[in-house]
Amino acid sequence: MSPRQELLDAFIAPGALDRRIDDLEAKQLAAARELFQERREQLAIVRRRADEAGITEINSFHDLVPLLLAHTSYKSYPASFMEQGRWDRMLQWLQTLAVEDLSDTDIDGVTDVDDWIRRLRAAGHMVQATSGSTGKVSFLNHSRADVELKRRHYRNISGWPYLRADNSRRVFIVGPSDGPNSAVEAYQNTAAVWARPGEAHFLTDEPILISDTSRMAALRNRIAEGLATPGEIEAAERAAAEKAARMQASLEALAEKIVSHRHEPIVVTALWAQQMVIIDQARKMGVPDGDFHPESMISAGGGVKGVALPADYRERVDRFYGKVIRPG
Repeated sequence: MSPRQELLDAFIAPGALDRRIDDLEAKQLAAARELFQERREQLAIVRRRADEAGITEINSFHDLVPLLLAHTSYKSYPASFMEQGRWDRMLQWLQTLAVEDLSDTDIDGVTDVDDWIRRLRAAGHMVQATSGSTGKVSFLNHSRADVELKRRHYRNISGWPYLRADNSRRVFIVGPSDGPNSAVEAYQNTAAVWARPGEAHFLTDEPILISDTSRMAALRNRIAEGLATPGEIEAAERAAAEKAARMQASLEALAEKIVSHRHEPIVVTALWAQQMVIIDQARKMGVPDGDFHPESMISAGGGVKGVALPADYRERVDRFYGKVIRPG
């Protein structure tokens, strides 16, 4: 068995985090050495970085750093490919970052970037994308095997060392249930390993659409350049307000449901600002601090950029839930 496979098998075995792996660093280096030799033959970009850094073999963890790809590598396609709908060229570009063959993807009649991603995923290429809020989307290919392996890993690490994921709980995820990015994948994994049948509750089933965010980024650029029309701006503002109203109503309804089940062990995942809405809803229902089941698992984090929150928002969330499980 190869060193890499040995480590992968050890990690997905039940109780993997509860036992030592002898000579772990040596095995990790051997696994990295094995994978490097394989990937440098498969990916020209890895081969170039290795040649530029003078690395022919992985002898220490320091040798790995020059081989890491910058975030810009995953959005290095010409913007004109997406603007002009050149999905064939986008596919060729993505192939330079993918080990598996992407040529079985049917791109005939692709309408937009979301359709392109759907076609890739239908062919088994589980591409993830960033929102493109800064103007350009990053794309990272995953195989179905990658997705399955990550879910198996997540089942072992989620809740450790306090709890074991056993599909026995109501799960409340204050986020979308569908979309091609890593946050949604994490939400889906949480539901898959913790929720009992029919008890995974999401904020919305409206999928994240990359084209929506990209259009807003493009509009902001047009506004900055003085090229956007009043009609374009008004339509965008109206659509944003309508969506915000839908999400606020969904969040309040989900918050009420969370609070209603607080005396049983539940799983809740939400951003900091969303946690504050849950607290507000609880206050309306007369719920005091620390009234949740102690074996509930509560995740909070992120989402504070550009959001006005009280200075002690973390402390408020801690007090509200009390002595529950807070995964690191």
